[in-house]
Amino acid sequence: MPLYYQIVSDIKAKIEEGILAPGDKLPTENSLSKTYQVSRVTVRNALNALVETKLVERQPNRGYFVAKLREGVTSHKGFSLYDDLVAAGYTPGSKILSMTTESCGSRLASIFGCAPEDLVIVIHRIRLADQVPFAEEVNYLPSWLFEGINPWEMETKSLIEIMETQFGVKIAYSMQTLKAKVPTKEQKEVLNLTTNAPQLSIRSKVYDKSGKVVKYTKVFFRTDIVEYSFVWTV
Repeated sequence: MPLYYQIVSDIKAKIEEGILAPGDKLPTENSLSKTYQVSRVTVRNALNALVETKLVERQPNRGYFVAKLREGVTSHKGFSLYDDLVAAGYTPGSKILSMTTESCGSRLASIFGCAPEDLVIVIHRIRLADQVPFAEEVNYLPSWLFEGINPWEMETKSLIEIMETQFGVKIAYSMQTLKAKVPTKEQKEVLNLTTNAPQLSIRSKVYDKSGKVVKYTKVFFRTDIVEYSFVWTV
């Protein structure tokens, strides 16, 4: 694999995972050259390739930035899958698999804007629609905002509702990244999948009124049970 393409793949992955958000400035060419231990020419080729894919935009005399949504385009507003299921006529439910507390590490620290040693609450669950498992979900919640949260309430209540009513967090919007992904052996077991066909993988960041990320979620959907759709407006 060409060196410049390795840089493209790495930066693209960080954008898809939400580590780099729309509007974030990329490191300078010199900094990237040192990070990847390549020449500035190789870095420039990688950045130009990202610009061509429209994932990154170059601003004269300022540098390279993760591309923002086009003017007049809004992000998906449906940050509560629970409410979406109710609106579609399903009876939502959840099966809690585990709840742990762990250090953010560099990846989650960049998402939540905190220190790597700060703690996050990790809740792993299976989402149900009319008692049928259709999604595996892992939620990351800042412990300094949601200390004492009871995961078992999520079996019958919306997590967004719990965040707002019990912890006073005011949700503004969510940003979501969608991609096709082949299920793992474990995902096939918990979701009763009998095929290796790609399903829908979504990573979402939920923001509060101040613009801070208050929930980061990874969801793996069975697309044959629940259809996931949204509308872009112009």
